[in-house]
Parts: sequence; structure tokens; C-alpha cells
Amino acid sequence: MIPLLTSQAVQQSASGVLFIAGVFTLFTLITMVGMVLLGYYGLSFLQNGKMERYMHAIGGASITICGAGMVFWEW
Repeated sequence: MIPLLTSQAVQQSASGVLFIAGVFTLFTLITMVGMVLLGYYGLSFLQNGKMERYMHAIGGASITICGAGMVFWEW
């Protein structure tokens, strides 16, 4: 997505490229933090006492599945 945004800015000036990259980075970080907060507070409403024991395994499995998807299934 960055090349699509910066193609016009490159023709104008280097400061335009930095501005576009900065805005893109800022909104990406805001979106990521927002989604983490929504997930954290959303899951806090559930009773997950038994599931807390396996949280590290669940996290590792989700990272492994995402990595396998990117490598083998071109996600």
C-alpha cells in the first residue's frame, strides 16, 4: 500500500514521501492498538479461568498458523 501512496509524492518532493509514510505509520499503530484494546476488554467479559492455563499454547498456535498461511498458502 505504501508504494501506491508514495508514487505521486515522489514526483513532488522527498518531504511528501516522509509525510505520507508518517501518516500511514501513525494510523497503522492507532488501528493496531485499538484492536488490541478491543480484544483485551472484549475477552475480559468472558469467564476464561480454565482457558488461562493454555493461553501461551493458544498464542503460539495462532502465530504458527498465521506463519504457515503466509509461507505455504500465500495469505
